[in-house]
Amino acid sequence: MIEISIFCFLLRVKTPACDIQAVSFVLDGVQYWSMVIYVYDEKDVKIRELTAELQRERKRSAAYQEQLDMVLRDMEEHSNHLSRNIDDIVQSVKEIESRRVRCELRNSENSLDSLFTILAKRSPEEESDTISPRQNKSLTVSSL
Repeated sequence: MIEISIFCFLLRVKTPACDIQAVSFVLDGVQYWSMVIYVYDEKDVKIRELTAELQRERKRSAAYQEQLDMVLRDMEEHSNHLSRNIDDIVQSVKEIESRRVRCELRNSENSLDSLFTILAKRSPEEESDTISPRQNKSLTVSSL
């Protein structure tokens, strides 16, 4: 009678130069081993090395891209913040300029009012002491 008991064990080892696969099993109390070795030539090894390097560089490039995107987002937010601040400053300057102009207009109106008040309070003798522009011109011409 044949007794069948199977116990299977798989071992796999990968190196840059080869892959090794080993299988062990027991059949009728006898242990059997099977081993397969894949040996790569130099071209295959170089291809594997370059492929692994390419994968590392792609990961590194993705990390750099993510950092660059974050920096660009921060720069854009900062630029928007500065634009809002500049708009606020321009608006404030416009308001200040408008107030200054209104104040100057009020002051000039007050000055005119003061001048009219002073002129209205003058006595007739004071008015005769004043030289009109026409008299001033004649004095200037006759003095030459």
